[in-house]
Amino acid sequence: GCLSPRRETLPAGEAKARLGLPPNSCLLTIFGFLGAYKGQDLAIAALRRMSDDVHLAIVGGMHPEACDHYLGHLLSRAKDMGKRVRITGYVDTATAGLYFAATDICLAPY
Repeated sequence: GCLSPRRETLPAGEAKARLGLPPNSCLLTIFGFLGAYKGQDLAIAALRRMSDDVHLAIVGGMHPEACDHYLGHLLSRAKDMGKRVRITGYVDTATAGLYFAATDICLAPY
């Protein structure tokens, strides 16, 4: 399902501040369920080559019917990246809206 069209959004800097990100940072975001075929691990690897003001948000959790250990794999890949990588798990509509407003580039590396 898709959210209904948004008519009002926060300015990106304000949305980033609400999420605890520096207002002048660049936020890359991947939305949706986690899955090896979706390339979230590739995004983490690419982030290592980017400047420290670039952050990655993976907004979503494991599919309810998934039975693999991909989340653990992602957490392991991201553990030394500090606060530059965040994996949110499921978020409510309001939080998803904050991430949409704060996102500079939406990634879909699959």
